[in-house]
Amino acid sequence: MDYSKAAFAKPGPRRAERRKRKAAESKVVQSVREQVVDRDQGCRACQQMGRHPNGLGRLHMHEIIYRSATRGQPMEKRVSTANCVLLCEHHHADIHAKRLKVESNDDPPMADGELVFKVIR
Repeated sequence: MDYSKAAFAKPGPRRAERRKRKAAESKVVQSVREQVVDRDQGCRACQQMGRHPNGLGRLHMHEIIYRSATRGQPMEKRVSTANCVLLCEHHHADIHAKRLKVESNDDPPMADGELVFKVIR
């Protein structure tokens, strides 16, 4: 049977499509990371609360609203300077371990404004 005149062409390989999407997403993340580093110039929690007892460590970009909560939205909305903050590895680990909480007066929380870091006991 000849399928050359079929109405729908065979789709491309999923692996290639996924690779293209990941490459485009990583460019967005890298661009936002550069802007966040320029804006924050160090750990925002250390600047407000003082240094972490274990030392500064490497700097990580943290999304206030996690990417898993914004799945299905365009990457430009998921990762933006308004949602990302620069933290040292120790404060970043504290946030994910629920020992530290980031709060903002804005709704939804925005990293461009003032943030409040609260220790959870």
